Amino acid sequence: MPRNTIKFGYIGPTKFIIGQECALTADIAVEDINKAGGIKIGGKKYKVELVKVDSNEILNVADAVSAMEKTDNRRQGEFIVGGYRSEAVLAMQEVIGDKRPFGLTAIPVHRSPLPEWRRTMTA
Repeated sequence: MPRNTIKFGYIGPTKFIIGQECALTADIAVEDINKAGGIKIGGKKYKVELVKVDSNEILNVADAVSAMEKTDNRRQGEFIVGGYRSEAVLAMQEVIGDKRPFGLTAIPVHRSPLPEWRRTMTA
């Protein structure tokens, strides 16, 4: 069966209003992308599927790392977006660098010179 979707993972503190708002924004973006026909890669169109994971990073940085590792273990996204708390994002970047093809966070965090973080982009 041919693959026709690309999974994006959203990770954030979804038990808190900031994480809920970010997840809602991701839902809207996915809806808009899919209404427009999806993403075109190499001449083929793909729909986008969003998988949301609670990081609990507001309360516990270690929980955020565990959530990121579980996201990878479940293969819940070729790409991962999210992160809110700087300390948690820095810790999650190590998992992204080790296992993910690409990660994106929209908060200002330290740009490490370590090569394993090349797959992480901050906006």
